[in-house]
Amino acid sequence: MSQEEHNTMASRFEAMRPGISVGPATNNQDFWGICFGRPSAFLFLVLFADVAFITPNLLTVLSFALVAVTAWLVAFHDPSWWILAAVLLQLNLTFDCADGQLARYRKTHSAVGSYLDKITDFLGFLLLFAAFAQISVERTGDLFYMHLAMVACFAPVMVGYVKWIAVAETLKSDKTELDAAPPEMSQVRWWRIGLKIFEFREPDIYLWMGLALCIDRPEWALLLLGVTQPVVLIAALIFRGVQLSRMK
Repeated sequence: MSQEEHNTMASRFEAMRPGISVGPATNNQDFWGICFGRPSAFLFLVLFADVAFITPNLLTVLSFALVAVTAWLVAFHDPSWWILAAVLLQLNLTFDCADGQLARYRKTHSAVGSYLDKITDFLGFLLLFAAFAQISVERTGDLFYMHLAMVACFAPVMVGYVKWIAVAETLKSDKTELDAAPPEMSQVRWWRIGLKIFEFREPDIYLWMGLALCIDRPEWALLLLGVTQPVVLIAALIFRGVQLSRMK
């Protein structure tokens, strides 16, 4: 590696560091995003952020394509393919975390890109939960898993919906911060990050689904997410409602 290439990579390294921070002005507050999604996106971008044809929208589309392939492997292939499906599902999270970081790095953030990111996330959830429901019902003969999948899919979509209602109202009221700022990384206790695994935020869905595929128990993922995601939704509804009630 030449000195110029080394300096360029070092420059990218410094520019991407905010993407893996846990502190003010960041939404990096979920367990699997902190532990895997954003660090893997960081490493990818340190290597490839200046490759011209790699754009934020391309990463968004690739992320969705990986979810679609994962759902296809789960629904229409035998379990010998499910380890690959679990790997692709985590790679999807890498690209999903990388698109926003790349847009900020290049200063090319756009409304269209943000829109594409949101709709592909939710369409991806629909495909994943449909695939898990199909295989679980086929295995057990119990339609209960279809209902679990419907609830588990609806809940994170609704959490995102109420969040963006709060964002819109925050912008109307000229407030600059939506949520209270988390502590700086130097003040973060790692055991607290470990406890975040029990918050079951959106990126954590990929963790639990991937683990369920690795142990050949997709129905267990639906049982877990079908119970926890409604709880997360209720907490989000209360939190956002209180938040909006305090706006002036």
